[in-house]
Amino acid sequence: MLSGTASAHEVVPPKPIEQPPPVWPSTPLPHDLVVPMVVTVGLEGRVEKVVLEAEIEPRLDAAAVAAVKRWRFEPARDAEGPVRARIRVLLRFEGKPRAPERPADDEHLGEPHLVDDVVEVTVREAEPARAASQTSRERDVLSATLKQSGSEMLRAVPGLTVTQHSGAGKAHQIYYRGFDAVHGQDLEIQVGGLTINEVSNVHGQGYADLSFVIPETVERIDALPGAFDPRQGDFAVAGSLRFRLGLAEEGFAAKGSYGRFGTHRAYLGYRPSGMEGTFAAFEHWGTSGFGPARGARRTNVTGQVSLELAPGWTGTLLGAFHAGRFDSAGVVRQSDLDRADFDRFTSYDPDQGGDTTRALVRAELGYENASWRVSLAPFAQRRTMRLQFNFTGALLDPERGDNAIQRHDFTEVGVHGAASRALPILSDDDRLEVGVFARHDLIDQSHEPSHGAGPAFVDASVAATNLAGYADLQVRPVSRLRLRGGVRVDGLFFSVEDRLADDSGDRAAAGVHVGPKVTADVAILSELHALASYGKGFRSPQARSQADGESTPFTDVHSFELGLRYDLGSLVLLGAGYASLLSDDLVFNETTSRNEAVPATLRIGGSVDLQQRLGDLLVHAFGLSYTRASFRGSDARFAEGDLVPFVPQLILRSDVAVTPELTELWGRPLRAHLGAGVDYLFRRPLPFGEIGSDILLVDASAGLRLQEVELRVDALNLLDAVYNDAEFVYASSFGTTSLIPRRHASVGAPLTVMGTIGLQL
Repeated sequence: MLSGTASAHEVVPPKPIEQPPPVWPSTPLPHDLVVPMVVTVGLEGRVEKVVLEAEIEPRLDAAAVAAVKRWRFEPARDAEGPVRARIRVLLRFEGKPRAPERPADDEHLGEPHLVDDVVEVTVREAEPARAASQTSRERDVLSATLKQSGSEMLRAVPGLTVTQHSGAGKAHQIYYRGFDAVHGQDLEIQVGGLTINEVSNVHGQGYADLSFVIPETVERIDALPGAFDPRQGDFAVAGSLRFRLGLAEEGFAAKGSYGRFGTHRAYLGYRPSGMEGTFAAFEHWGTSGFGPARGARRTNVTGQVSLELAPGWTGTLLGAFHAGRFDSAGVVRQSDLDRADFDRFTSYDPDQGGDTTRALVRAELGYENASWRVSLAPFAQRRTMRLQFNFTGALLDPERGDNAIQRHDFTEVGVHGAASRALPILSDDDRLEVGVFARHDLIDQSHEPSHGAGPAFVDASVAATNLAGYADLQVRPVSRLRLRGGVRVDGLFFSVEDRLADDSGDRAAAGVHVGPKVTADVAILSELHALASYGKGFRSPQARSQADGESTPFTDVHSFELGLRYDLGSLVLLGAGYASLLSDDLVFNETTSRNEAVPATLRIGGSVDLQQRLGDLLVHAFGLSYTRASFRGSDARFAEGDLVPFVPQLILRSDVAVTPELTELWGRPLRAHLGAGVDYLFRRPLPFGEIGSDILLVDASAGLRLQEVELRVDALNLLDAVYNDAEFVYASSFGTTSLIPRRHASVGAPLTVMGTIGLQL
């Protein structure tokens, strides 16, 4: 992204539409006090950044920043639509008694205004969308109702839903626009710029556990469907999700929560004054669970420092640590769930669950001027995982049972670098970005019966290296047409020590994947754009499946999308049709408890996304997607034309939050919060031609905040709906043996109510 100064005839500057007055943090002075500051107004008219031009006193400075953060604007616009702009504003604290009346030409001193001979309007071009359905969910939407983990925050992303069928510490199952991404195999997931997906995880390719993400630290989630961006790498098959981190408010925050089933949470956070992007946060969460073998607990610490090192130079350092332990109730047969005398929350085998740890660090050094932007970001992480489970009872081992245990231990180091510059070819807006990516993983994994008897299924060590480079060019042949295209080349190298192989277990494989990307963006009106996108992405294979000397067999995806984007700032409406063709695919196999290879697949569908904001009062986000996913080939399990199992064909999500200011008490504003979230999943195909049950869930939230103190009550599954979180069809032996495939389910949580008290200083 390039920065530059725009003259008034090129850019319409932001216009204030809502300016709640500031509140004195202590006894008001007998005269007015004016605080000059520079604010960055975002694409939706919200204040993204505040810089004080003159610091007065810490409490007063904090009150001034908090007040301006509540202002709303009509965003700046150029010929293409909304753009970010940096402007100077003057905020006035009114003294008591009021200062003498001023001349009429000065009576709006507290309103933001542009002074041509004092300050320039600096416009930073927004990152152009790669696809019509590319979207973001910001903090106000994410926090409309209670989200207890990073994975649960994904529910707000349009076209996406998650389930949790193996305990509240294992990575969630993710469904996105016709893809069963399992625990991350088809979604490239980044947190704070670091890719979380794990290569060659024993439980599933692309495993992405988000239990370490503290909800308060998530500023927004960017969702890019498809494989349209050269910066997207391994596992960007259905698309990419990017968590942007930061705390909402300056100062110290503390929260305590308690609710049904012994669920409890403690949170501490701190963001220094005037240091946006710098924060520290702590979280402990635990529960006894809503039934046997459902207890869990975790502790997280996340910290980030972001500094301006010199004019144009910035530095960021992120660190996160996680430890968790959880139980799992496993599955029960649907025939038992249908019995009136059966406890649906019971467990056939309570000896299931696991534990996880994680430590990660990422640093970034960046430089930006009017023409150039460069960055270099090294990273490292280490994670351990132990999972114990039993999907089939005693079907495979009638004497000792099928309870098995998986262990996974990995260490990763890598670096990402990029440079972009203005490159006028057809217009002054043309630019070029080039980048490199390198990642090296050392992995040790095993899968064996938990009782220690019988042969192991997996016992291997893997060394995986991913080296990539990409180029991305933007040109504007005519004023209303923007073309973006590029290519990404990935080289993947695998070395495997398979300790269960009959012959030499040492194997090595390598391969290269070339992925072209292109997007055409036509500005029909400044607020209305039509986009057509194509991209080729990939998923790396399970390292253990490759033969020595083999050319790595990637799963290729060809993504297509055509749609419209209508952006008025306060109202954004997106609509698109899409298709994805995969050269081969993976589907969960209950017998092996792993994802197994299946034939090529096709997904065709459409989506609608709406976001609306009315100042600081109301935010509403609605997303709907319908996708038909089917096989393009046949094997022993599936025939051509069969529906891909487990994926809901229709996913609907609606979030709404109303936050009115009710009155003023003791010189402090009293605000209310009312929020609601609705999930609807329709038509979930299952193996053997069966169709799973639908799900309708409603969450709600209500609270009051008197500046420093907040009280809030949240209800998950408000209607206490009886539903199955996940459903499967396979043979099992739980008490009685059935070689005929039968439906099994993990049951969803009942009504859960949480109360929270918070303090912000």
